[in-house]
Amino acid sequence: MSEFCEPMSAPEVDAFLGAVRQAVVGTNRRDGPPQMSPVWYLWEDRQLIFATYPEAAKYRNLRRDPRMSACVHAEHPDSRTVMMYGCAELLPVDSPDTPDLAWRVVRRYFDSDDAAREYMSSSEWDRNLAVVILKPERVIAQDWND
Repeated sequence: MSEFCEPMSAPEVDAFLGAVRQAVVGTNRRDGPPQMSPVWYLWEDRQLIFATYPEAAKYRNLRRDPRMSACVHAEHPDSRTVMMYGCAELLPVDSPDTPDLAWRVVRRYFDSDDAAREYMSSSEWDRNLAVVILKPERVIAQDWND
């Protein structure tokens, strides 16, 4: 392994984030350390999109302070990671785009529509979801692989 990592190109970042992985998002608590939350996401048009409940700490934090970060990393032995920073756009429960975006986030983690629907209904993901969209202002993409 080299001493310095190689940056990833924009197409490489798109391919990496287009794979099914989890992101860890960081939001700013009112007092104390950042709130870290693993999320399922959709990477589309160079935006990170995820669904959450409006009562979740991350959503409440973003309503107060829209600055956030996200990190997506590969699993060992793959040593790639993408970190991004910017301000969140919040789509409330009653936004006409929220149901479709939330469905598309969940759907990508299942092999079939039926399996995704079953998960959504059993976990109550089909109720009162809000959507968070991060259009990164800064992206750090690293490839530590040989």
